[in-house]
Amino acid sequence: MKSISLLTATAVFTPFMSSAATHCQGVSYKHSFTVSQKQNDVEVTLADEKPVKYSDLQDPQEGTLKISGHTITSIIVENTTVDEFLKKKASSRRLAVSMIAGRAEYDGDQDMWYSYASDLYASLKCQ
Repeated sequence: MKSISLLTATAVFTPFMSSAATHCQGVSYKHSFTVSQKQNDVEVTLADEKPVKYSDLQDPQEGTLKISGHTITSIIVENTTVDEFLKKKASSRRLAVSMIAGRAEYDGDQDMWYSYASDLYASLKCQ
């Protein structure tokens, strides 16, 4: 009888970093992900890469408004540097996951949030 074994893989993201990075940016097929130094804080931004088409707004008297746009989520992490923030891999990834979780297009994809966050981190290029 043959035995079946399972292989478990753990995603590890290590952004390319020069020394003392002050700005990192990554792009996935849907979003741009930016980590930037803003004085004593770090700003983390998740933004749509391309405009998103939303439902039209319709009114019988006024007609129809066609709606599209970019959703941008920006978080400030206080009193840290880009390097310190990215070294805290578990915490910084959880922040990315929470930013993804707040977006309507990921509703129902809870099992994929960490994968999406890892893809964003893997694409980061730092300066």
